[in-house]
Amino acid sequence: MVVTLEARGYLLAIGDRYVLSLLLFQLAHRYQPVRSLVTTALPLMTQLANDVKQSFHLCVYQDRRVLIVAGMESPERWGFSLKVGTLIGMTDTASGQVLMAFQEELERKMHVPVDGASGRCKTACCGSGADQGTRTCTHA
Repeated sequence: MVVTLEARGYLLAIGDRYVLSLLLFQLAHRYQPVRSLVTTALPLMTQLANDVKQSFHLCVYQDRRVLIVAGMESPERWGFSLKVGTLIGMTDTASGQVLMAFQEELERKMHVPVDGASGRCKTACCGSGADQGTRTCTHA
């Protein structure tokens, strides 16, 4: 599989290691719903950043986590930002909590703390960090 991904340009061999190419990034950003959302939101995000003098991001819900799909830098000298493509646990960020606030109560209760990077359960009773959906995690 790695050989195929390299042959198609998705991976680049650097010595004995592989890194992702920009082809994968471009492919992800060509996906129409995300592109349409970002294209529509960017002028509004620019205006808001200028008005409030803050950096911020646009995110969507994806597989029990928050996916950053766009970001806007602060017009000031410093700001805080998250990289586009970052996955964050729903309960680890204010953005995730806002998304959960607008869900039905039943859906909200289904969200347990999930690590954004690994997708593993972070609750105390699953202290081993078991993957969601496995027998060792009771929150699947």
